[in-house]
Amino acid sequence: MIGSQATKGMHVLARFAPEITTAGVWQGGSALTAFEAYPSACKPSPLVRNLLQDYRIGPAKSAVDEWDMAGYKFGIDHEDKRDALLCALVAWLFHCEPDALCFPDADTPAGEGWIFAPRDGLKNLTS
Repeated sequence: MIGSQATKGMHVLARFAPEITTAGVWQGGSALTAFEAYPSACKPSPLVRNLLQDYRIGPAKSAVDEWDMAGYKFGIDHEDKRDALLCALVAWLFHCEPDALCFPDADTPAGEGWIFAPRDGLKNLTS
């Protein structure tokens, strides 16, 4: 299924955001910027967990409670909706706090894909 979705995504990018600005970033004029985020890559990020607090009924009592669907408001009552929120928060970071995200190296070919993720959530993965 993911291959099918990736093919659909590539078609949408070619149609609506054909200009590659840097590796992993496509634009369609000044009105559209597209890039890839992955919800699971956001979960270890203290920054994203802090941003999520505005969408919760109350503070999470534990790390497990942070992901319990019963704790969200604004109609976020399913994991897919929460994952969409996580991706939207990455988009907000991309626009407002880009230094909080991991960007590809300058020598990464422009045509390469890239999954943007919060830098603070990845620090424990590298040694």
